[in-house]
Amino acid sequence: MENKKTIMSELNRVQKELKAPKDQKNTFGGFNYRSAEDILEAYKKIAGESVVTSSDSIELIGNRIYVKCTVTFHYEEKCKDVDAYAREPEVQKGMNESQITGSASSYAKKYALNSLFAIDDCKDTDYSKEDEAKIIEMEKHEVEISMIDNLDSLKGYWEQNKGLGKEFSSLVTKRKLKIKEQDADIQV
Repeated sequence: MENKKTIMSELNRVQKELKAPKDQKNTFGGFNYRSAEDILEAYKKIAGESVVTSSDSIELIGNRIYVKCTVTFHYEEKCKDVDAYAREPEVQKGMNESQITGSASSYAKKYALNSLFAIDDCKDTDYSKEDEAKIIEMEKHEVEISMIDNLDSLKGYWEQNKGLGKEFSSLVTKRKLKIKEQDADIQV
């Protein structure tokens, strides 16, 4: 009798073997985190015969725009889908519309992957909802700042959020230096 794996047994194997530590550091919030890219890199090391794909769509729910990310786990001729949503902010100073959508897409993808691979994104069991909300907000700032591509937009983002402390200031300063470095490379 042939012992053929099912899609759920293969997904279970991946969930058990996947190691995606929180190796990224958010200096603003003083915490470690993992990105969607980190999760996918960890997955690739143990993928075996399975494949993961993702796609985004834009949905209007009420009067708000959401990015819906669908992550699909493929094995043999079967697949398992997981969806996650991230809402675009109505206004985000310092970011153009495509950057706002990209930020929401990255966020939705990370949480779809967390769900698919059964990754608990909390630090520990006595972690409060308030702590979790702060971490989510800090990750959002980290992503948004990384997507700002000019000094005027960065200044606008700074003006909107400057009361967030020295860690936030450090993130903005690092991005400012990176933008100046990129501008210098273009002028050469």
